[in-house]
Amino acid sequence: MEPVAAPSIAEVVTTSGRRITPPKIRVTSQIVAKKDSIKADEWLLAEAKKENERDGGSRADFQKGLLDAINPKRMSQADKDTAWMVLTGDPDAPSAFELVGAEEPTPPTPESLADIPPVKPSKPPWEMTKDEFLGFTEFGDVNDYVEIIAAAIKIGKTIPQTTLDEYHKLLIELTPEPEPEVAVPTAAEVKRAEKAIAKERKKEAKAKKKSELEAVHEKRTERSQAMDESKAHSQVLAVDDPETERWKTKPGSADVRGIDTFSKKRKVTKKKKKSKKRTPGTVISKIKG
Repeated sequence: MEPVAAPSIAEVVTTSGRRITPPKIRVTSQIVAKKDSIKADEWLLAEAKKENERDGGSRADFQKGLLDAINPKRMSQADKDTAWMVLTGDPDAPSAFELVGAEEPTPPTPESLADIPPVKPSKPPWEMTKDEFLGFTEFGDVNDYVEIIAAAIKIGKTIPQTTLDEYHKLLIELTPEPEPEVAVPTAAEVKRAEKAIAKERKKEAKAKKKSELEAVHEKRTERSQAMDESKAHSQVLAVDDPETERWKTKPGSADVRGIDTFSKKRKVTKKKKKSKKRTPGTVISKIKG
């Protein structure tokens, strides 16, 4: 048997033995780091749910309820510990997410520097438009631009209206929209729902049983039905009574409420005896006898 290779730093081994690669978190700015952290939490919760489905059993049902109640956009430390426990069996979050810093720019060559005249900004960054800001590589990217404008607003710097308009537009684009929270039913609501479902099922079963008993009663002759319904039996059964199974084979042993119980409207019609035709021969034979 070949030895199992140890997982690399960029891999996570799950409880079922899967090897998965977690996403990286960029730390070039606070906004980028926050955005990537949310994506990492979403990845963690999704992989924990996949692992739980592979597990199966009663424990998986319990863990599914815990995972479904977690909002990936707002995961607390306890939520993350739960997800790591389901995924790897270890509640302590490992250093699985690699932090990636800003890439170091390629150093320019003397020839390239000779062709580019030195340019100095004519105004501070918080007074620039986005395109002006990005024209200076030493300032940074769009995320840095947003952070600088936010800091300038906080300390009371004068910001041109065009810069403010671009700042608000970029802020909306870079900020992830929170998903609406799913309402989790309370224990009392779940109990009420279970009772309502059980009541409805009992009602359906009773209606089905009544249809079966009515079909048995209808198969009897009209006279048998009338005789049964014209008088009250000493034993009257409910439709859902287990004794109705015996009644199916012996309907005269009891009455079933709503099926063959006493009805004043139902009357038994007596069969008329056929009268024999009297002929002269029958009369003479009776006289002689």
